[in-house]
Amino acid sequence: SHRVHVTRMRYHPGLDAVISTDRKGLIELWDPETLETPKGVSWRYKSDTDLYELAKHKTTALSIDVSPDGSLFACLCADKFVRVW
Repeated sequence: SHRVHVTRMRYHPGLDAVISTDRKGLIELWDPETLETPKGVSWRYKSDTDLYELAKHKTTALSIDVSPDGSLFACLCADKFVRVW
């Protein structure tokens, strides 16, 4: 869970989940009913993913969007890069 202010949120209909990011660049993916990791993800631990990518590069998301088919999501970041997961 976020320990600082959340800056962006986007609903992911394919996973019935919310993607959120905070001002430290941490990305969370969570079920809006249980606040836990959604059932449809293919990983067991967040450390097995690239969800720390923004924090590693000391940047934040200016926007989050989900692809129409729900297979990817992307962030436009403050460092002027677009990152896709």
